[in-house]
Amino acid sequence: MAKSEKRARETVSAVHDDNLEVFLRHLGVYDDVIHGRSKCKFCGNPVNYDQIATVFADSGSIKLVCNKPECIAKLSEYLSEK
Repeated sequence: MAKSEKRARETVSAVHDDNLEVFLRHLGVYDDVIHGRSKCKFCGNPVNYDQIATVFADSGSIKLVCNKPECIAKLSEYLSEK
């Protein structure tokens, strides 16, 4: 299957801001986010609740990406390489 065909079949899930806390709790990362223990996958800085741009699974663990434009760009590159 060509890479472009694979992308066309991928599903993107979204969570509304109103449900973000429930989602993070379900994933088991809420307390880490609230207490500053969660780090952005790309810049390594702590990601607080208001700075979360993306949450995704990677190699069996949950990763967060902050809302810095450069980190979002790195996420896009990272996902396009997978």
